[in-house]
Amino acid sequence: RDSLENTLTETEARYSCQLNQVQSLIVSVESQLAEIRSDLERQNQEYQVLLDVRARLECEINTYRGLLDSEDSKLPCNPCATTNTCERPIGPCISNPCVSRTRCGPCNTFVH
Repeated sequence: RDSLENTLTETEARYSCQLNQVQSLIVSVESQLAEIRSDLERQNQEYQVLLDVRARLECEINTYRGLLDSEDSKLPCNPCATTNTCERPIGPCISNPCVSRTRCGPCNTFVH
């Protein structure tokens, strides 16, 4: 009977030690998880700020592009002109800033 009680006490001590190790590991992992969540939240906030800055810059660029296009439309454009600086016959001028274009007329405005 004493032998069984000793074995039981040793087993309880061993499992208690293992339980403490596992609980310590859980606390460590939970701490790391909280830190990762905090970093993720900070990065998400920084990303939102960057998206906001990007949107404002794109809006500003579009405003300037519109101003430039309105000034370009005031310049004369000769769609049939060729010059030494132009590589091929030129088509009509356009003012869509979103389309890649070659130079038009005296090479100071753009065409599609």
